[in-house]
Amino acid sequence: SLYLDSRTEYLLLVAIVVSIWIVVFVRHTQHAAVGGAVTKWYLHRNTDRSATRCCGGSAVALGLWHALRYHAGSIAAGSLLITTLKLIRIAFFLLKRTFYQRVSRGLDACGCNGSNRLAAMCLCCISCCLKCVEKSLEALSRYAYAQMMRSKRSFCPS
Repeated sequence: SLYLDSRTEYLLLVAIVVSIWIVVFVRHTQHAAVGGAVTKWYLHRNTDRSATRCCGGSAVALGLWHALRYHAGSIAAGSLLITTLKLIRIAFFLLKRTFYQRVSRGLDACGCNGSNRLAAMCLCCISCCLKCVEKSLEALSRYAYAQMMRSKRSFCPS
């Protein structure tokens, strides 16, 4: 069996959280870059010549450039929001798994004999609601990134 002291467990937890945040940040940077490319192509097709100067004429490269140079903090804030929701869902999943393991051994959540079907139903409903909120915020943040790249404002006003 692997034994980790409390400091190592804490550092491992921080590394997992930061890894999730980095993955979400990269995905949200992609959404912002695509939003910037579509904005450049659709709204500013013949007016802006800065793409040739900085990114070789590529709208996607220019969108990525603008996303990382001007909106990295906004993307980090949006990705932190989604990461927080993901961590809440992971913690809730672990709680639900512990509950179902206790029920399968014939114990309910308090350690008493018997199973509690109402608690199991509530856990499923809460899990479903958390997933719906997470997916809704992901879609909303995607639209906010496109608006952010179009209007050149930060994440919250967008």
